[in-house]
Amino acid sequence: MPIPSAQDLDRAQREALMRAVTEAVIRRDWDEIEAMFGGLGLPIPERDYRLGRVSAATGALSRAADDQLDILAGLVLPPTFNLEWEQLNPWEPGRFRLFLSHAHQDRQFVGAVAQGLSTKGIHGFVAHEDIDVQAEWAHVIEYALDTADAMVAFVSEHSLASPWCNQEIGWALGRDLLVVSVALGRVPLGFTSRFQAQRTTDDPAQLAGNLWNFLLGRGETGVTLSSSVINFLEESVNWEDATPRSGMLSSLQWTHDTIQQLAEAIRSSRKLTEAHRVSGRVRQVFAGFGYQPDEEVAEYLRRGGR
Repeated sequence: MPIPSAQDLDRAQREALMRAVTEAVIRRDWDEIEAMFGGLGLPIPERDYRLGRVSAATGALSRAADDQLDILAGLVLPPTFNLEWEQLNPWEPGRFRLFLSHAHQDRQFVGAVAQGLSTKGIHGFVAHEDIDVQAEWAHVIEYALDTADAMVAFVSEHSLASPWCNQEIGWALGRDLLVVSVALGRVPLGFTSRFQAQRTTDDPAQLAGNLWNFLLGRGETGVTLSSSVINFLEESVNWEDATPRSGMLSSLQWTHDTIQQLAEAIRSSRKLTEAHRVSGRVRQVFAGFGYQPDEEVAEYLRRGGR
């Protein structure tokens, strides 16, 4: 199915296309983004006014004409891109995708856990909150299940009796996803009894922190979550956001790719060098890994140290 032309799309379809392009663009480094956007005549923030790749992509695409959006989509999207399927996408760009399987009777507690996860670079999908009232909800759930990075199964009397919850878990098992159980008054049964269980707590924020630490420590999810946290840090709109987010850096899994991503985040967002503590934490990561950033990144880090 070819990528459709923007001129043939209605508003909702165009928004879905722009969201997909944004998701693809933020995987590119700043030099590529500058070349693509500049070559198309789209606005590029000047060197000291960059607010991260998501901000740059969102700002540029909001002003793109149909022909500009068509060219950019052709550059960054796969030839097999399916707009109809993409319209179901509930995920925030750049976030770790965590499906929270639960019975609707438990939605208030699960929603509070999702809120706690949102401060840690994780989009916790809660069907009752993340699905637009206009959407075909079952298909949105299918999309989320097909594209999640991991699942948390909240086990309660209601979820054990729910065919939907059982089918969601079966779907995750079929994809070989990491599934974490949280007992809400009931212990996991059947297949769910094999899953790694988290200690139950009545504090949603504490549980969110426990889940974050657990996912970071797992081989299946640690690097993906680390990458999402770096994205989250890059998107900081002020030093008040950047400072607590940079506090998570010491817990991340560092590889060649995540180190390079952190350097690119510094290059792409000036907000990260406006706080001494952020720059200091980044320098500590680089030093611990023995990484020497290029002169542009090193200069920004020196500015932040003043």
